[in-house]
Amino acid sequence: MLKRYACTRAELSCIIGNLFVELSPPCEHCGEDTLTITGTTVTGSKATIFVTAVGFDFEGCADDTVLIDRIRKGRCINAEAGARKKGTFGI
Repeated sequence: MLKRYACTRAELSCIIGNLFVELSPPCEHCGEDTLTITGTTVTGSKATIFVTAVGFDFEGCADDTVLIDRIRKGRCINAEAGARKKGTFGI
């Protein structure tokens, strides 16, 4: 299942850090002119993220797309009312 998301790079960093438990080499996408992240998600499924100019494309199972939506709606424990604190992403 391929799903497109628009987000900031800071939000994408948070999603990647909370979605993947293990990264693996993106060999099957070798030679493509895009930043590709592949690995195992917290649900135990294999998934791939293709970073785009406006966010990312996600290729993985439906359970992981639900998880991404939950991560995006969640509150960052490092954020204070939307203001960036020193040493955090401020998401």
